[in-house]
Amino acid sequence: MNIHGTALFVVIFVLIIPYIILKLGYTTFLEAYFPNLDIIATIISYHRGYGDTVFKDIYNPICSSNENKEEEESIFNVSEVFINYLSLMGLIFVVFIHSKGNMYHGLTRASVMLLITYLLPNEIVAIVLDRVQKNVNYNVILVLMIGFMLMGVILFIEYEILKIFAPYIEKIIKNIIYYGKHLDNKK
Repeated sequence: MNIHGTALFVVIFVLIIPYIILKLGYTTFLEAYFPNLDIIATIISYHRGYGDTVFKDIYNPICSSNENKEEEESIFNVSEVFINYLSLMGLIFVVFIHSKGNMYHGLTRASVMLLITYLLPNEIVAIVLDRVQKNVNYNVILVLMIGFMLMGVILFIEYEILKIFAPYIEKIIKNIIYYGKHLDNKK
């Protein structure tokens, strides 16, 4: 079982790196970092290029297609759920901080973050890493670098969507809630 990889992931990526980021004064960077622990886990546990490392199978969106032993799959599921939980807690924290008492603003941010940096990217990252790896002859460092660059692109896309479309998304959310309340009152 890969309990060691999950424990090491927590020590390095959940405790040490955020501590260093905080000590350096980059608190706003932590807002982007914590909700994306799942993408970090996807990149470092990528299943083809890294072989039998300590991070093998801690989080891999296409790991279920691998032929692992039943006991390895059970720890994979536990570590995946735990990493998803940490990512979602980071997302909730960021939404709470930025909502500033405005429910609509918070829901707008959550709707974009959930889609762009939580639900969509892990499969995309795994597919891109597969293709990159085939083209660079299994160069692990290059695949890792491209994975983290892709993560940066995803975060930039999220930022731009929020910057440009947040007022429109917020208006849609307000309308959905308004009409939902009125439909409920008519019953």
